[in-house]
Amino acid sequence: MLASNETSGKDVRKVLKAHPKFVEISIEPGTCVRVRSGDPIPKGANTVVTPKNIKILDECNDNNDDYDYFNIDDKEYEIEVLVAPKINENIRNAGYLIKHNEYIIKRFKRIGSSELGILTLCGIDSILVIKVLSIGVLSISRFEENILGRIYESNRIILTSLLKENGYNLTDFGISACQLDAIKKKIEDALNEVDILVIMGPVNDKDILKAILKECFGANIHFGCLDMKPGKSTTFASCMYNCKRKFFLCMSANPATVPIVAHVVLLPFLNMIHRNCSTPIVMQICIKNHELHLRPKFSWTTAQWTKDETFPRACCSKNQHQNIMKYQKANALLNLPKYTSEVPKLDAAFVPTIPICGIRNKKLIINMCGPLYENAIMNLTTNIALILEIVHLMNMQNKEIYRIKNDTFEAFDTNNDNDKESLHSIFENEMENISIQNLSKRIYKRQNQTIMMSVKNALHTMHKILDDEYECYIETVKTNNAYSRVLADNIKSSTNVPFYNTSTKHGYAVLVSDGKSKRRVLKAHLTFAEISVVPGTCVRVRSGDPIPNGATAGVMLANTKILEECSDNDDDYFNINDKEYEIEVLVAPQKNENIRNADCEIENGQTVLQIYSRIGSVELGILKLCGINSVPVIQIPSVGLLSIGDKLEQPGYTSTLKHIYDCNHITLMSLLKENGYNPVDLGISAYQLKAIIKNIKYALNKVNLLVIMGHANDNDLLKPILREYFNAVIHFGHVEMKPGKSTTFATCIFNHKMKFFLCMSANPVTIPIVSHIFLLPFLNGMHFDIMAYEPKPNIQTCIMTTHELHRRPKFSWTTLHWSEKETFPRTCYSKKHQNILKYQKANALLMLPQRTVHESKIDAAFVSAMFFG
Repeated sequence: MLASNETSGKDVRKVLKAHPKFVEISIEPGTCVRVRSGDPIPKGANTVVTPKNIKILDECNDNNDDYDYFNIDDKEYEIEVLVAPKINENIRNAGYLIKHNEYIIKRFKRIGSSELGILTLCGIDSILVIKVLSIGVLSISRFEENILGRIYESNRIILTSLLKENGYNLTDFGISACQLDAIKKKIEDALNEVDILVIMGPVNDKDILKAILKECFGANIHFGCLDMKPGKSTTFASCMYNCKRKFFLCMSANPATVPIVAHVVLLPFLNMIHRNCSTPIVMQICIKNHELHLRPKFSWTTAQWTKDETFPRACCSKNQHQNIMKYQKANALLNLPKYTSEVPKLDAAFVPTIPICGIRNKKLIINMCGPLYENAIMNLTTNIALILEIVHLMNMQNKEIYRIKNDTFEAFDTNNDNDKESLHSIFENEMENISIQNLSKRIYKRQNQTIMMSVKNALHTMHKILDDEYECYIETVKTNNAYSRVLADNIKSSTNVPFYNTSTKHGYAVLVSDGKSKRRVLKAHLTFAEISVVPGTCVRVRSGDPIPNGATAGVMLANTKILEECSDNDDDYFNINDKEYEIEVLVAPQKNENIRNADCEIENGQTVLQIYSRIGSVELGILKLCGINSVPVIQIPSVGLLSIGDKLEQPGYTSTLKHIYDCNHITLMSLLKENGYNPVDLGISAYQLKAIIKNIKYALNKVNLLVIMGHANDNDLLKPILREYFNAVIHFGHVEMKPGKSTTFATCIFNHKMKFFLCMSANPVTIPIVSHIFLLPFLNGMHFDIMAYEPKPNIQTCIMTTHELHRRPKFSWTTLHWSEKETFPRTCYSKKHQNILKYQKANALLMLPQRTVHESKIDAAFVSAMFFG
């Protein structure tokens, strides 16, 4: 495009040489300057003319009809404007994204990748934030650590990784013995370091923890019993300690309980205390066949949407897995109502292709059928020289063909392991022998416009290329360091979980054969293997405790009586571990009553994690629970970020567009880090042939996937450089979407390795959209994540405002809201802000259909939205 003065109308204009500093260029009548999409408008210019509305004059053309003058910055020539331009045509005003002094981020907003990008874009280098309170975790155990160590280790690693996901750091204070002095000392040590202490272990009313908090620390117990299952004994308390307010959240150490209480109580409390105004999304979901409980029941589930329904359905496994296994597959927490005589259970209800080429009978057959026809055309265009060579070989004698195959075209040998390289290059090192002068003659020729490809076909192309071309590498890591990694093999449990029978109630482990009778309560022992229940004896057990040798049932406290002759005062005999006394069992116990069998959660040899599963907080917990200390994982793919910026680099010169490039880098860097990747920042390259080639070569020596931001249009230098110098195959270079039309995906062989390119516009509005739709799924595919190409939930959502449609499908950030009375979400859409500001508030990407002759806008209707949660 050319920036010009509107007063010159339709006439001849002189195109001035390009200059890196637009402030040193002034447009006068009869002159104009080359500009690209996103470039600043130079002084004096008040309109922009597109290439289709101009003509390069013959006397300047030097008989080179296919020469691309637009990209030769030091060239001066004349053009004729064919259509009189209008003032401000093709110009965006300053501040169209964000106005000076406009509020960009509200107070108490958590800073994420979008917020970092906006702050950088606005040149804000420092901000005031809420100080993060310190959090600690303490476990309490009645037994030696090797007895229940796996359970507590599992709980700690689940909690630690879950809090880190949400921006909090946890201090681990280990395991305390379930004794007064030990618990008191551990809590004192913890309160000297942290503001919030999470305690996991015996927190029932019949245990000593609440009494210790009250009597030793003067704590107020704000609640100590919740109407929920699991998590009934969850306790919240606070106290003053060393003149500071301290908080306690105590919960059962049951591995099925910890993640539920953490999501329902702990995370909301932490977000509230840090003034984070975000709230969990609550939606109506359709369920089938659920038994209810006396307390409202929370259960992990997977919410799934279909194209034909506006509401999600719950995909639950009731019998196959307990909650600890269901958690790893879940994306939602089901909140079931409590049991009533009228409604004892719920039955059905709502609760809150690629081109294939071959030779047969001396005929070259190229298959161009299927949904990737556009890509086939592109590959034919790119590899026309290669196809002509094949046809030439087909018409030669067999002997010559054999010689040429062996000497030159080994890539066509069907028994050769390097088949895949034939797409890219016969001689990979050929690029080293290309002179820049000869290369520039080819690059500066007019480029053919690439064919538009739909988003669906573009994703299919990327997926197919990965399946055909990419090889993964495996390494073994310690379980503690495996967070966010992808498993390279199925993982089987090496033990039963639990590996002993456990009590489901507080009470006494007894022999059923003793019936209703008196029993002597044995002293407690740290090692249950050293306790045996014999006729006439019993042992104190708490919910979750191992059942001692010999015991065949558990009796609840309510069904026992401490004999009067032993009850000489009001002491709590149950919690005095070294006390022996007698009880009478009032109700004859049944065999295995109140006993949960070993392996009720996980059986020895059971596959607990599948190959290519990404390891999150719950997967870490399961691995620890099963005693697995190291796992085989896929190596993390290397990814680099390179921007193409100004035409020249000068020492001490700060680009007028630097804020944009910094914004894009920090947005993309933080987004990739959030998803478990470590991107390499490769800086900004000058928009010059030699500079771009040098920077790309440097990048390809470091990374497997190179993300290039800026100048990805067909009229720019990037695509010709990839084709001509790096002999890259451009699989698509035009995507039918707005924004993101110029998004380009290419591959090449570099140093005998497959390399990938994803190129996109440097527009800050475009970067996050293209990243979510293309970059993250492709990286996850390189990482062999089984969910990589599982589309994000495609939800039918109700829009209430008028949306102008575009000739390409339009993507727009939005926020989905669910109400208690509706089964479908509604969009919260603000026309006031452009996409760069809407991104920070969004949880979904609205996908608007393309404009048609009959429909130019859409009012109240259901449209698809890509839900990110």
